[in-house]
Amino acid sequence: NASFGVGNYGANPADYPLWCAMYDSLGAVGILSAGAAPNADVDVDAVHDVPTECASDWFIGVTNTTRADKKNTGAAYGRVSVDLGAPGTGIYSTVPTPTLYQTMTGTSMATPHVAGAVAAMFAAACRGFMETYWQHPDSGALLLKQYLLDGAEWVPALNNKTVTGGRLNLYR
Repeated sequence: NASFGVGNYGANPADYPLWCAMYDSLGAVGILSAGAAPNADVDVDAVHDVPTECASDWFIGVTNTTRADKKNTGAAYGRVSVDLGAPGTGIYSTVPTPTLYQTMTGTSMATPHVAGAVAAMFAAACRGFMETYWQHPDSGALLLKQYLLDGAEWVPALNNKTVTGGRLNLYR
């Protein structure tokens, strides 16, 4: 789960080659990274963003959706760079305050759902998949990413706004 970046948006991945290469390095050992798109109603394909625009095959760009399956109006999108949406509006989360919990909204609330889905898919994987993964972690991780993206549920609000046009659906 990567809920951080270079500024709010506007950073060009060409100016941060080491940052983007990190996702390839992680992918080479079988690690998928889910990254939060900016919390701004911008097309990152047009205005740029790091890490969302990093070209690593092992990076999954995530935007924020509402309970009504709409893109949150304060969340970025990108037909090329943002892979899918996930619930990120009104999420009950931990906070470093005496109350310990509060309801929060943002792409940083959506991205952990994707990271958790990746973990759940690994946990539920059959023995054959895991044996292949241990022998070829890079390609095994890419296969898992493909399953995740293929399982995204198409929603009209994300059509032409994300790579899949859909929202995370672990059941699928």
